[in-house]
Amino acid sequence: ISLQPQFQTCFHGDRVELSAGHTGTKPLEWSIVDPVPGESGTLVKSDLPEGDHAYVAAPRVAGKAYVIDQIEVTDSDTNESESAWVLVIQHEGGATIKPVENPGLPPGQVQLAVWVNGRPVTGQWSLPAGGPGTIDASGLYTHNPQAQEPFALITVLVESAELGNFEGHIVLPLPLADFTTVLHVLAE
Repeated sequence: ISLQPQFQTCFHGDRVELSAGHTGTKPLEWSIVDPVPGESGTLVKSDLPEGDHAYVAAPRVAGKAYVIDQIEVTDSDTNESESAWVLVIQHEGGATIKPVENPGLPPGQVQLAVWVNGRPVTGQWSLPAGGPGTIDASGLYTHNPQAQEPFALITVLVESAELGNFEGHIVLPLPLADFTTVLHVLAE
């Protein structure tokens, strides 16, 4: 099964075109994995002449910077499936994540840092799409070399008693060793 794009961002209420293909004879089954009522979008047939399916993001969700939906396409002949993720931006989170140049790290690692209002701050790091890899409390991301996913979605939450919460995200292309130039550009 092929599913494209495997990762996409959009704003609440937007529409994202998706396409899938397979060698089976039965139609593919499309679904949103673990949809959250009032937050998750919906899947519809595309209205474009050559279109396949479209993801329609839900209206704005108050109190959240992001909603993440996993779309799964399954071949009922083989029971194989493929996933894609859509990060729905509810509002600008206010935190910026950048890789930090560190030549001492091995090829499968990258140190991330977060800034709010141009100042470096600390935050709570997470991998909301379930990986691949790990991220520690300091923002050190380690790629799992056995993982097949072509990206890692990383988010951060910065809590401030005076100013409220700030959130940010970054999508790292994988494997990291193949994208050193991209990481260098992101660090600038």
